[in-house]
Amino acid sequence: MSEQTENLTSEASTENQSQQTADTSQTSTEQNLGDAQPADKSLLESLNEEETNDEDKTTEADENQKDEAGKKDADKADEGAPEKYEEFKAPEGVALDAEVVKVYSEVAKELNLSQDKAQSVIDKLTPILAQRQAQQYQEAKKKWAERTLSDPEIGGENWKKTRASAHLALREFCDEKGQFKDADIAELAASAGDHPGLIKLFAHFGASLKEDRGVKQEADNRAKGEYTAEDFYKKRS
Repeated sequence: MSEQTENLTSEASTENQSQQTADTSQTSTEQNLGDAQPADKSLLESLNEEETNDEDKTTEADENQKDEAGKKDADKADEGAPEKYEEFKAPEGVALDAEVVKVYSEVAKELNLSQDKAQSVIDKLTPILAQRQAQQYQEAKKKWAERTLSDPEIGGENWKKTRASAHLALREFCDEKGQFKDADIAELAASAGDHPGLIKLFAHFGASLKEDRGVKQEADNRAKGEYTAEDFYKKRS
């Protein structure tokens, strides 16, 4: 082989080695870029995506912590009945009867309810019971009023006279402005003011007051010499 041919062969070999080195370097660089970012995303987009992935991991960690906390609460709720229940809290606007709470605590313990579960029953049940009790009371008052107005002694045609007599009796317990002076009488009138029995009592008391006042007025008139024909006919009747 001639010297010229050897030189050409050597140059070609060197050129091939250089090309292979360049190709290898480019492939390595492309692989590194491929690891750093997708082919269709910029560096900033890739960085932002990495931060988002980090946030997702943080969110996932937070959710795991919440799940663990929820499991702990569930385990706590499933602990069962305590040795002695703490004082139960009454919902707003509701009063808990001590005897009812005592019996309820015994039943809750038999059912092995935890403190939280036993309180939850009270929170949900007592407002409904209180509402039902109020409805029953209003229904009772309505029935009392119906009985009063239909009663043959104080209702019907006699209702007007009954009202006048009862009103006269009530005035004995009221001040000049018509307000009850006694809190107990006021409470009774408000809670059972429709009951026929109570109205009969006030009507009878009022009628007695009217009769006593008539006799007293007649005596006063006689003392003053003012005994009238009306008084005479009243006495005969």
